[in-house]
Amino acid sequence: MRVHILQHMDWGGPGVVSEWMREKGHTWTMTNVHKNEEFPEIDEFDLLVILGGVMGVYEEEENPWLIGEKQWIRNVIDNKKRVLGICLGAQLIASSMGANVKKHVHSEIGWWPVQFAKIAQEHPFLHGIQDNYTFFEFHYDTFDIPESGVQLGKSVACKNQAFAIGDRVVGLQFHPEFNEEIVQGIETKLGPKIEPGPFVKPVPEMMSSPERFAASKAFLYTLLNNVEIHFNLEQAACFPFGTD
Repeated sequence: MRVHILQHMDWGGPGVVSEWMREKGHTWTMTNVHKNEEFPEIDEFDLLVILGGVMGVYEEEENPWLIGEKQWIRNVIDNKKRVLGICLGAQLIASSMGANVKKHVHSEIGWWPVQFAKIAQEHPFLHGIQDNYTFFEFHYDTFDIPESGVQLGKSVACKNQAFAIGDRVVGLQFHPEFNEEIVQGIETKLGPKIEPGPFVKPVPEMMSSPERFAASKAFLYTLLNNVEIHFNLEQAACFPFGTD
């Protein structure tokens, strides 16, 4: 399976996604959107993963590349590609599909519980997940669910934590791709700038949960394995065994 990644910062990166790709032996490419790198042709990848970033999707004057990116993402979705959006990535999907993205009442930073709706497991990408997890959150904004989407997860601080559009697109507000290295980078680069709030964990608590890193990674592996199964089943249907 061919994976393409959209990155919006010079640090961070795909984290657990890259671990999964290496273990599976999948090929992958990347566009650094913030550097105005060109997007690939849509037929050059099977799964698009849209990563996070510190900017808002509405900050087009400061980041004019956002305009073209949202248009391209909409084209990818309209062409029925598999898409996973994480944090800013989910907000970009929502915005590209006509939903509102705005500053949230509260920032949500650190490890916080997320509850999934019962219908979440009906989505082919989320089959086998549990009802509740604790994920690393790092966002100041929130999004409305697109008219074509279905809400799949929530937290106390943020009612829209996960959504799906059809059977090929999932957006996650939280960060299952964050590993210890990425969170350590957050502590180093952004820790002194993090303002306190009711849903902001103290910086020292960010690295103190190895079992949470493991559970978050297991969730993302389940999701990505399901995407792979979905892709393989479609390929088998297109090219059934025994045909010339």
